[in-house]
Amino acid sequence: MWDRIRTFYIIIPYNRQFKIHIMNNLKPLLTLSVKLFSVVLVFLFINSCMKEDINMDKISKTTQLNGTIAIPMVSGELTMKDIIEAQDSFSMVKQYYSGQNSGLLYLLYRSDLLSEKAEDFVLIKDQNFLKSVTGLPSSTPLPITIYDTTYYDFGVTNGEQIDSIFLKGGTLTLNVKSTFHNLGSVVLKIPNLVKNGSPLQIDVPIDVANGTFNSTISPKDLSGYKFKVFEKNSYNKVKIVYLVTLQSGTALAPSYAITFTSAITKLKFSKLYGYIGSRQLIDNIGKISMNIFDVKGQSYIDFNNPQINLITQNSFGVPIKIDYHDLNTTSNLTSVPFALNFSSPVYFKAAPSFTASYDTTLKYNKGNSNILLAIATSPKDLNYGVKVTVNPKGKEAQNFVADTSKFRAALEVELPMELKADRYEYNKTIDFDMSSDISDFSIFKKLAIYNKMENWFPFEARFQLILTDDKLVAIDTLYTYDKQPIIKAGTINALGRVDAPKTYNDSVIFSNDRILKFKDVKKAIIKIALYTKDYDKKTYVKFYATDKIKISLGARAEINVKSTDQLKN
Repeated sequence: MWDRIRTFYIIIPYNRQFKIHIMNNLKPLLTLSVKLFSVVLVFLFINSCMKEDINMDKISKTTQLNGTIAIPMVSGELTMKDIIEAQDSFSMVKQYYSGQNSGLLYLLYRSDLLSEKAEDFVLIKDQNFLKSVTGLPSSTPLPITIYDTTYYDFGVTNGEQIDSIFLKGGTLTLNVKSTFHNLGSVVLKIPNLVKNGSPLQIDVPIDVANGTFNSTISPKDLSGYKFKVFEKNSYNKVKIVYLVTLQSGTALAPSYAITFTSAITKLKFSKLYGYIGSRQLIDNIGKISMNIFDVKGQSYIDFNNPQINLITQNSFGVPIKIDYHDLNTTSNLTSVPFALNFSSPVYFKAAPSFTASYDTTLKYNKGNSNILLAIATSPKDLNYGVKVTVNPKGKEAQNFVADTSKFRAALEVELPMELKADRYEYNKTIDFDMSSDISDFSIFKKLAIYNKMENWFPFEARFQLILTDDKLVAIDTLYTYDKQPIIKAGTINALGRVDAPKTYNDSVIFSNDRILKFKDVKKAIIKIALYTKDYDKKTYVKFYATDKIKISLGARAEINVKSTDQLKN
C-alpha cells in the first residue's frame, strides 16, 4: 500500500546537488540523511577526484554547514479494501464480476452453521449373536444333521429402521465350542449378507471328540458385502442359519451342547437404505460479528441493499427442516436487540440420488424482511439460534445416505458497497522516530511538509497526520482542527463510477518551537475520515474495485549543522 522508496535531494555549498536512493522501512523526514551533511561527505564531494584513501577517524567533528533537503515521506494509495481490512478482520472484501454490479465491491461475513457427514450422524452399533444347540436325547440316532434358523434384532442407535447396508468395512468373528464326544462339523450362514452373489458362510470342522472342542476363526473382513436386514416384513432383522452335523461315536447326552458366539463389529457403510429417524442434527446459538459497524463517537455507515443468505447443500436422501430462534442484531448505539422477522421454519428437500445434492440459497433482503431497518442500527453482531431436524414430518418415504453424504448450512451477511457514511474513519499507525538519528533538533531552521492527494473515491475525505509518543499520546498535528483539508469526492459519471479525481495540494510550515517537539515523537497516525456528499439527503454512492485515494507527503527542511555531535552515530 505504501511506497518505501525515499529520494533525498541534498543542496550544499558549491552549487552541487546529489540524488540518493535509500531502500529501507519508512522513516520520517530525516533519519539517515542528515548524517550525510557531516564534514566527511563534504570532503568526499569536494575532493571526489582525489585518489588517495581518507582516514575517517582523523576528520574533525566541528564544522559549519547550511543547506536544504527535500524528502518524500509517504507515497502510496489507499483503496476501500485497505480501509475495511484495517477496521474489520472478520469480513472478506470481494467484488462482483458480472451483471449490472460488475466491479462493485461487497463485504461478506460468514458463519458455518453445520457440516454433518452421514457416516458421523448414522452410527451402526456392534451386533452380537449367540446360539446354542443342546438337549439331544441319548437315544438320538447317529449320524445326525441339525438345521436351525434364528432371527435376531439388529441393534440401532437412534430408532433407525434399516433396510439394507452396503459395507465398506466391518468384521465378523466366530467362536464354536462343543461338549459333544463326537466328530462332526458346523456351518454358520447369513443368507442376506452377500458379496458377488454369494452369501457369507463359515464352515468349521469339529476334530476333537472329547468334549473340549473350542475353535475361534480368523476375523472375516466384510468390506464389499451388502447386508440386508429387512426380514419377515420387519426392519432391523438378521437371519442366521446354523447347520450342525455329528458323526457316529459316543452316545449323546441332553447336557451336551454346541455353542456359537458370533459378532459383527466396526461396521462402516458406503450406502444405507431405510429410515434414519426424526431427530435433531443441532440446536445451537451463535453470532456473526461485523466490525465495519463497530463505530466510535458520531461515526456512521449505512448500506442500501444489505442481504442475509442461508446457504444449504443437502446430499442426504433425507428431508430437513431449519428453525430460527433468537434471531436479532445488537449494536453499540443501543442496548435493545433488534429482532429480525425471517420466515421460519424452512424446509429442504431430500437429495434426488446418491450422486446429486439439493442445493439452495435463501436470500433475505429489504424486499422480504426487515433487514434494512436492522442494518440502520449499525449492528455489531448478528445473533442467531438455529435448530436442524431430519425427517421433520416423520416417515414419508425411504431415506438413503452415502458415507460421503453431507448436509451443510451457512449463514452469510452480504453488504454490497452502495452506501453512505458520516465521518467513517481510517487510521494507520506508522513509525515516525527521528530521535534515534538526531540529538539536537535545533539544527532545523525551518521545516515545511507538503501534501498532495488525488481522490478517486465517491466520498469526500478529510485528512490529518497526528504525531504521537510511543504510547500514541498526541504531541502535535499536521493541521489544526479548523484547517483540516477537505478533499472533494471524485467526479461520478452517468454509470455511477468515478471517472476523474479531485486533487488537493497544500503545505504546512513548522516553526522552530514545533520542530523541537519532534524529539519526543515516536509514531504517527495517518487519519482519513470519509463522508458521503449530501448525507442527510440519503444519497448512496457505490464503491468499485478501482476507487482509491493517492497520498503523497514530502518535506523540505533548512538546516544548520555546526557539529557532528548534533547527530547520533
